Amino acid sequence: MRFHRKIENSSRALVSRFAVAAILLGLLSATAQCTSLSPKERGLREIAVGRALTARFAKSDGIVKNAQATSYVSLVGQAVVEAAGLADRDFHFAILNTDREVSVAGPGGYVLISKGYIKSLSSEAELAAVLAREIAHIAMNHYDDGVLTDGSLIETSESGSEELFEQINDGERPAEQVYEADAAAAVYLATVGYDPSALVSILSKGVPQKNAPAAERQEKVKTLIQQNGLSGQQTNAARFKASTRGL
Repeated sequence: MRFHRKIENSSRALVSRFAVAAILLGLLSATAQCTSLSPKERGLREIAVGRALTARFAKSDGIVKNAQATSYVSLVGQAVVEAAGLADRDFHFAILNTDREVSVAGPGGYVLISKGYIKSLSSEAELAAVLAREIAHIAMNHYDDGVLTDGSLIETSESGSEELFEQINDGERPAEQVYEADAAAAVYLATVGYDPSALVSILSKGVPQKNAPAAERQEKVKTLIQQNGLSGQQTNAARFKASTRGL
């Protein structure tokens, strides 16, 4: 399976201008977090918390052992990672073995999506939209300082992962983080060439966000797409159906 992600220079430049506007606040807040940690220590703690969070969800829901579907999700996810300008960072993708509609962004580049969520989707563009939103949370460091600084490395991985596990399952992300990730995800989709309106479709799915109603999120994304001229044609519904048939 090959993914062609060549983007015309003019289109890339257009999208890049809007990317700056869409994610500026998130990037500014991210650079202000955890200043007491060196870059090396921060990286180690992010990976520790991300691995522990993945293990926590794996214990709760299990991991799907389907090589074709997992490889497909990883390929779609990596295309989005490149669009986000994060090709130099390691990202890991897995499918949770539950019919719940849930997706997870773990520090250190750990992204999970449930088979139930995948089954609720109708195209590769929608899958990319879900993954793009989670990748945006990671890119913007959308977690409190305490998640990475609560004691030793082992203590941090345990307490930080549990805090994120509860926040994700309860849909309690701060509204600002949710809206920032939605905006960045729309930019990522357009950069790859996916139809960014796929993001609108998936915002009514997954764990409801208590601080950011789905209808309000959809309107904000529609406005962003329209005002910034974000566009893309790819949906790849047939490839999505073939690649996820075994779930």
